[in-house]
Amino acid sequence: MSKWNYFQVMNIDSYGFLDHKVDFGFNAQAISFLNRGSHTLEYSFNGVDLHGDLVPGDPSAGLFFDSRTESVAFFRAADGYSVIRIEAWR
Repeated sequence: MSKWNYFQVMNIDSYGFLDHKVDFGFNAQAISFLNRGSHTLEYSFNGVDLHGDLVPGDPSAGLFFDSRTESVAFFRAADGYSVIRIEAWR
């Protein structure tokens, strides 16, 4: 895998952002999140502030960020555990 590509599937099973930190290892040019589970997940890019949610059955279950420079993302469960697919590249 290229050093500028990141891919991971992970279970999010806690209600704190700091329990599920993802470090891409580089400043991403584009990022995608896909909630593969049946419960809402929330994400943050600083580990403190809520930046959005991934709601199953809603278009927000899968999000794509283009030209957003981030190197880490944090996730937490909102109402039960779920699985998320994370991709980042530059």
